[in-house]
Amino acid sequence: NDRRLFPAKGMYDWVEAQVLYLLLRLTRPRLVVEISPSSGYSSGFILLALNRNAHGRLLSFDVDTDGDRRARLAFAEAGIDLSRRRFVPGDARHTAAAALPAGDSMDVLFLDAEHSGSFASWYLASLVPRVRPGGLVHVHDVLRYGVKPQVADEGEGEVVWEYLVQSGIPESDFLYVAELVRTQPVRAEPLRRLTRYPFDDPRLGTDGVEQSPSLWFVRR
Repeated sequence: NDRRLFPAKGMYDWVEAQVLYLLLRLTRPRLVVEISPSSGYSSGFILLALNRNAHGRLLSFDVDTDGDRRARLAFAEAGIDLSRRRFVPGDARHTAAAALPAGDSMDVLFLDAEHSGSFASWYLASLVPRVRPGGLVHVHDVLRYGVKPQVADEGEGEVVWEYLVQSGIPESDFLYVAELVRTQPVRAEPLRRLTRYPFDDPRLGTDGVEQSPSLWFVRR
């Protein structure tokens, strides 16, 4: 009867979840692909946006099937319709090709999985090219210039930064959400009073202040 459906460690932050939701409401994606949703905190906000848009679908990949069970419990408690979501168990490196129909492009690619350089090289070569031009790619837990954040990073950030440079993507086309908060004199205390709708348990996520680096960039 553990009520902590979303473990706090490695949690997707409440502030960046709002950025995620608003971007999906604005861009109205047809297909969102999420690698490693874990217990479904980010998935919940994706589904809220898609359901409000009355448009689009979510394809989630994860080796953690127990996390998907917890996610479904959380969605049910929060009253989130998950009919737009399909969960694919297993390593995405082995399941993505079959789950993504040939010629079907993504509008948004969400990545918060193994933080290794080899995994980053795989998704940059295999998944990012399948994001439509002008689509969005979101990578969690990486910092600008490939600097390692406080969370576990085994080379992912460096590989992603090298990709951005080699692709000639101008800095106007990417955003590190953490920098919006860390450079501002924001106190955590007032944010604790914010409701983490639709997940009302105050233990879910952080205090609402960006804790982990979060990158968005436009696919060229």
